[in-house]
Amino acid sequence: MLGAVSVPMLGTTTDVGGVTHFRLTVGVAKLPATSPYRHVLLRQLPGASALTYWKTTRNLVVDVVPTVAGDYVYAARLKHIPSGRPSGTSPSVTLTYAPPTN
Repeated sequence: MLGAVSVPMLGTTTDVGGVTHFRLTVGVAKLPATSPYRHVLLRQLPGASALTYWKTTRNLVVDVVPTVAGDYVYAARLKHIPSGRPSGTSPSVTLTYAPPTN
């Protein structure tokens, strides 16, 4: 482990053209293409019991369109790509999706 991630992710819910989006801010800056680090994103889908690997990115902000009602939990790590060593896991953020009723 490389260290702890003490900056929590920021999660917001927005409506874009009638579609709910989660916007996750996963760090304090976008990682440049030359950086040996990547953000490793973890998520726990509604009904699941644990965080699991979701995706790796250099981006600062990630947009998600939820599809199932319930609580979505997200967290992040930094990973040093050459060594494969991850940091500790950030504090998690929980976002709730309730589909619109017609």
